[in-house]
Amino acid sequence: MSDDARRRVTPKRVLATAGVVVLVVGGAAWAVVSSRPPAQDAVGATPVAARTPAGAGVDPTAPWAERVPPVAGDLIPIDRSAAGHVSITRHGDGGLRITIDHFDVAWPSVEGPVDVGAVRVLLSDGQVVGDRRGYWAHHSEPVDVGTVEVRPTVVIDVPASTRLPADVRSLVLLRGSEDPEIDDRVIGGAALFLTE
Repeated sequence: MSDDARRRVTPKRVLATAGVVVLVVGGAAWAVVSSRPPAQDAVGATPVAARTPAGAGVDPTAPWAERVPPVAGDLIPIDRSAAGHVSITRHGDGGLRITIDHFDVAWPSVEGPVDVGAVRVLLSDGQVVGDRRGYWAHHSEPVDVGTVEVRPTVVIDVPASTRLPADVRSLVLLRGSEDPEIDDRVIGGAALFLTE
């Protein structure tokens, strides 16, 4: 190696070159990993509740309540804290029964936990996605099926005359309050999946 070449190859230049190589390779690896589609069983998977089971012998144009339930899902927090297990089954003459077991909601604030009071329950064609903290992607107007007090088990009977979305994919909880500042705030929701 000539003297000119030796002067150009210094430890600082070697470290700088190695640092650039590490950044480029690390950036490329991050880009590949972050662009991979999620695993099939990921939480963001599309709920199958909106689809009619194959071979069910049900008219695919029938209302959702007649062709799909039973469905179920677990509540996850969205803007606040919610927990519980939701199940929806057919009940009576074309109606639905919504049961929320192990139901609990919390509304933390700077002053400490706040009594949530009444919670509005909606059925929506939008999806609830997420794992520990969720997101509700609503598309059209959800249907309010009742307002309930928070108890360990809540049961709501939805009459057949209630006009539901064509495809119900989620149950969503909103805060029901007289205070316009906090009324209709999303507390939590559950993606609904077929259980049979």
